[in-house]
Amino acid sequence: MYKVKLDCNKYNVKELVYLNREIIKRDFKAEGNIDILIKDSGIVVNTAMALGIPLPVSTTANHILKMAQSRGLGQLHPAALIKLYEEFSQVEGHD
Repeated sequence: MYKVKLDCNKYNVKELVYLNREIIKRDFKAEGNIDILIKDSGIVVNTAMALGIPLPVSTTANHILKMAQSRGLGQLHPAALIKLYEEFSQVEGHD
């Protein structure tokens, strides 16, 4: 379990919980999935490269998504990226 001290009021906490409910519940079944994000972000990155426009953040995001896909997370909800971040930081989630 993660323990973090935050300076939040009750409205911020409700919003934080709502936006991260898939991570909190460890519910990674796909509504949209990582594979689709790879396709979409790839179109953006490739178009920008063809036009000579650097998009370092988008390129990095696309690489992170591809890393998740290579670990078998492609068909899962993007919230499953937390599993990749847990691996990087050597923190265990509780599936």
